[in-house]
Amino acid sequence: MRPLRPADRIIAAWIHKTHFLITNCANQKVRENRII
Repeated sequence: MRPLRPADRIIAAWIHKTHFLITNCANQKVRENRII
């Protein structure tokens, strides 16, 4: 494995954060739909 460049680390962190937010939003919508 080659060491990650700083840019790769930033991109990986950004993808991880974005994925987390999208998953969070989806879970929130599912919960709201269950209540209705």
